[in-house]
Amino acid sequence: MANILITGGSGMLGTRLTKLLLKKKHRVVHVGRSRNSRSPVKVYLWNPEKNFIEDAALDGIDFIIHLAGENLAGKKWSLEQKQNIINSRIKAPEFLFSKLKERGQSIQGFFSASGINIYPPDTDKIHSEEDQPALNFIANVVVKWEEAAHRFDEMCRVACFRFGIILDRNEGALPKMAFPIQFGFGAAIGSGKQNVTWIHAEDAARCFLWAIENQEVKGDFNAIAPQNLSNKALTKAIAKQFKMPLILPNIPSPIIRLMFGEMSELLLSGPKASSDKLMQSGFQFHFPEIESALQEIYS
Repeated sequence: MANILITGGSGMLGTRLTKLLLKKKHRVVHVGRSRNSRSPVKVYLWNPEKNFIEDAALDGIDFIIHLAGENLAGKKWSLEQKQNIINSRIKAPEFLFSKLKERGQSIQGFFSASGINIYPPDTDKIHSEEDQPALNFIANVVVKWEEAAHRFDEMCRVACFRFGIILDRNEGALPKMAFPIQFGFGAAIGSGKQNVTWIHAEDAARCFLWAIENQEVKGDFNAIAPQNLSNKALTKAIAKQFKMPLILPNIPSPIIRLMFGEMSELLLSGPKASSDKLMQSGFQFHFPEIESALQEIYS
């Protein structure tokens, strides 16, 4: 049994991961800015921006899992919102590292969510973990995110999981895509040819359990299903689950750009990437193909 602290534990991935870890008999605690009476685990108060955490939160902790971060699609990317997106990802690991050093305490592992959008979008190249990051805002976010996580390299094992879209029935991108489709109003976005990297939420949670249970796991991993899809193919796969036709034309790119501004690039472009390193390191996907993933989600 391991003692595990999760940042962002009340989110979609954190909730699923907490259930998985408890099922495996691990002890889990969350940190948050307020108490959550519905949480299945103890929630300790903290505020990384104010260098505050309840001391007992770190007592006996073996592993830290960092999932906290401002929703990328929550608001338009103003200069202020861009800074919020960055700070929400890097302040937590920086603060936790300094707090552990202050206490003279070590941990066994620090594992962080990360993003597949570190790579240049819309190229024929299938990116591996060694490839150079893109020169855009979202790639810069991921670089800073991982740099903050790798502060822990001198203390313990560090792994960063570069997720694409995490597929969950009730939260995240999938219900937003599925809602119009199930009423017959679904359509691909832009050209529909842009790549979409994805992972079933269960497999995303299992990445962290795998890292905890295997002492050789460290480094950065493309944590995406091995099946690369176009936006059009994903839209068709969702429509198939609802037995609905796709009769509407694609939503034109200018409309998407007008609605979402710079954030629209998350919808209109996407990198291709390989999860070979993850699988060759021993991780096995429960849902490697979109059809089986969606069947489980909507069963």
